[in-house]
Amino acid sequence: MIKLLIKHNRLGQTLIIGLLCLFCMIASIFRYYYSETTQFLFLNWNLFLAFLPFVFIHWASELKKKEVSIIWVLLLGGISLLFLPNSPYIITDLFHLKYWKNSAPLWFDTLMIFSYASTGVILFYATLLMMEKLLKMYFKSSTTTFLLLGILFLNAFGIYLGRYMRFNSWDIISNPMGLIGEILTYVSNPFAHPRIWGITFTYGMLFFVGYCCIKLFQKTIQNEQSKSL
Repeated sequence: MIKLLIKHNRLGQTLIIGLLCLFCMIASIFRYYYSETTQFLFLNWNLFLAFLPFVFIHWASELKKKEVSIIWVLLLGGISLLFLPNSPYIITDLFHLKYWKNSAPLWFDTLMIFSYASTGVILFYATLLMMEKLLKMYFKSSTTTFLLLGILFLNAFGIYLGRYMRFNSWDIISNPMGLIGEILTYVSNPFAHPRIWGITFTYGMLFFVGYCCIKLFQKTIQNEQSKSL
């Protein structure tokens, strides 16, 4: 079974992510009936938003293979990038445990939120790896690496905007001036906002280290496979 999933990489990836999402939703539904509260049902909406960038970048990759106009590839890639912060954002939903009420066991709520957060992180890196592959079709390897580094820290910045400033991906259309104005405030006077840059740098470094680990594991597996041939 595992060998089959590896052979059909994209299908296996989608299947595993689908199973993770299913586990999360079953856990939240169980909690709803157990506790008779809707306290954490919002996690399903967050998971849906986290899944969107994966769908759009997958769509962009398929269009690229079919040699469709680059405009459509860039459009879908841009939409994926716009929604991408929603994937690692679910990490911050662990904050809700501080408002925990004794309607379900704490261990279960911790496990449930962690399952959503870890699925979001997996979706984040799965999307990022597809972005990397797509970018390499248009840019040199060094340029692609630089762009990915920027994407990692932009996502960390996006998490701050979402969690603390309560902006979301739709605001780029519904409230562009408010969003741009808020960002310009931080950029124009960075020393007046140490918390935002501290959070951005910390999350950015976490995402960067995670990305480096994934690339290292990939290279190690490839080397092992080449030696066995």
